[in-house]
Amino acid sequence: MPVASEELLETVRAMLSPASRERSRGADEITDLARALTSSQVVLVTRLLVALRLGEDDVECQEAQLNALCELKEWWELDGETLRRLCRLPVPSLVGSQQEHYRALFA
Repeated sequence: MPVASEELLETVRAMLSPASRERSRGADEITDLARALTSSQVVLVTRLLVALRLGEDDVECQEAQLNALCELKEWWELDGETLRRLCRLPVPSLVGSQQEHYRALFA
């Protein structure tokens, strides 16, 4: 069953929140929705997650955003050009499971 526009909009709002807890929750919610998204929703969410991760300062949000991208990759073919923008991340600075997620995205 496709994700309703209202549900996706609420998730996107959470991902854009000034509060790190909300941003992390929004990224985590994407993992729950990944299979039900439409291909156009996947493109939008992937671009948003990449842009957010590149500018994210909170470690928990960083991990949640990369994890959400990995979950999307499990179910969808993600745009390589969009993902390659993540190459700007200094890999040695990735902490915890972020390095694992990063490697999985480019495997």
